[in-house]
Amino acid sequence: MNKLIFALTALLSVSSAATASGRESLLFDFGWEFSIDGGKTRKEIQLPHDWSMELPFLQPDAKPDLHRM
Repeated sequence: MNKLIFALTALLSVSSAATASGRESLLFDFGWEFSIDGGKTRKEIQLPHDWSMELPFLQPDAKPDLHRM
C-alpha cells in the first residue's frame, strides 16, 4: 500500500512540474483559407476540413473530369 501511495505521489509531482514548466498551448483551428485553383480564389474554412467537399458531387456511374474546374 505504501508503494502505491508513493507511486501516485511521484506521478502527481511530475505532472504538476510539467504544467508549471512554461508550456504553451496554441490553437490552430482558425484563420485558414482553402484554394483548389492554385490560389486564384480563396475561401475561408473552419477546421477540420476535407478538400473533397469543395468538388461537385458526381453520380456513381459518372466519369470524373477534374480538368473542367
